[in-house]
Amino acid sequence: MNDASIQSDNGSGAIGTGGYFRLLALFAFVVLFGGLFFRELWHGDEVRVAGISAEMLLHGTWMKPTLLGTPFLEYPPLAYWLQACSFRVFGFHDFAAKLPSVLAAFGTVLLAFKMARELRFSAFAAFCAGMILCTAGQFFEESRDARVDMMFTFGIALALTGYVQWRMRKECAGKFYGMGIMAAGIAFAVMIKGPTALALIGTAAGAEFLASGLILRRWRWSYWFDGAMVLLCGLLPVAIWGAWLYKEDPEAFQTVFVHNSLGRFSGAHSDHAAPWYDYLTMLPGMFWPWLPLLPFALYGAFLHFRRSVRQRLLLCFLLAPFLILCAASAKRQVYLMPLFAPAALLCALTLERFLAGKFRWSIPARFMPDRRKAVYLLAALALLYIGVDAAMGLIQNNKKSLRPVFAEAKQRADANSGVIRMGISWERILGAAAYYVHPIPARLASPDEFKTGDVVVVPFDKKPLPPGVELTRCGFKIALLSGDRAGCVAWLKNGRQEKE
Repeated sequence: MNDASIQSDNGSGAIGTGGYFRLLALFAFVVLFGGLFFRELWHGDEVRVAGISAEMLLHGTWMKPTLLGTPFLEYPPLAYWLQACSFRVFGFHDFAAKLPSVLAAFGTVLLAFKMARELRFSAFAAFCAGMILCTAGQFFEESRDARVDMMFTFGIALALTGYVQWRMRKECAGKFYGMGIMAAGIAFAVMIKGPTALALIGTAAGAEFLASGLILRRWRWSYWFDGAMVLLCGLLPVAIWGAWLYKEDPEAFQTVFVHNSLGRFSGAHSDHAAPWYDYLTMLPGMFWPWLPLLPFALYGAFLHFRRSVRQRLLLCFLLAPFLILCAASAKRQVYLMPLFAPAALLCALTLERFLAGKFRWSIPARFMPDRRKAVYLLAALALLYIGVDAAMGLIQNNKKSLRPVFAEAKQRADANSGVIRMGISWERILGAAAYYVHPIPARLASPDEFKTGDVVVVPFDKKPLPPGVELTRCGFKIALLSGDRAGCVAWLKNGRQEKE
């Protein structure tokens, strides 16, 4: 864009703050919602989360999430509440399952704009921050998934935006408003993923507060009191739910808040365990196409760490949680999602300086597009993302969707006046059953429960079949068992070991 489009912090240029915000909102809406209907839910965490939410709505298990009748307490229930409410409004459709995640992604993009403006970015740089975040590869991919991670990212972004406003505003009303935003973000994130949110928000805010105190040699102890009040307000919702859960089932309380939260840091929870350097190998593939900007952005932030409050804030928001995540035992790419917003803001500063010709190797001004061409480029970029999203959905749906499996199971059971039973304990397959089949199938507690006409979902097994028994492999290492009752019962009683 030309220099006229890059204005000072007051946003009083030809477009202005409101214009850039509306342009970003339109761009993010088109990119995030444009290809949403082409992609079904894929096997894995998506169908498990959708199944728990469907069961919550159908069976009324709002306070204690269950999966085919068994308590499932990996996280607090807010993500399931949001998805269940979406099902109530739109029905049991894949769009409804993904809607909370895509709304969270849209909100996170807008929060990036607000955080940038609170940090005295120009309106153009704030727009760039939101645009970079929206089009970052891993962020865009996660916005399509019906999982909890994008909602968690939104909660972290909301809390850090509130912290920035609290730290940057000088008037009491603005600071109080920022404290309220931060408390709301803490409450939302903790009700999505438990104490993990406190670790990320606390290290990010604490590192900045400590660094600023050491650099300025000035400690405002009133901030500690304000922070304690924000924390208490933010923890109030999860404290109410946790107290209810502890009263109902102390063991379930320990599962949520100790085993599934603290255990992921300490190593007591062995799922996704990896060495401390594992995230360093993941980073190169996550932030494309903006990864080349990140080293320059980090260099500039380190260079101005002492003099620039905004560079110090963003660097602390990025590096302190990253170190905590590296120290944790469990590691997955999606755990790095809350770091994308500060990374996008740092890259936006570098991109603005590059487009303004402030680097010796910047693009000459005569090659920079004017405003109309820039809008055309944004439209082309949005269409590119929609096209790739739609193509990937159409190509991968047949390979990764469990819908055909349960459609065939239901067709067979209905044709023979039977029911579907689950002879498998894999959580993701059970979640798919709860989402795709209503009424929700029951677990096969004993082989003798099998009735003529029933269809049992079992792990695929190549052992010989008795006469009159049919075992149809449906992919995903599972099969449909049906046919003669005596033969099926005998086959089920013949011991099998399930391995997902």
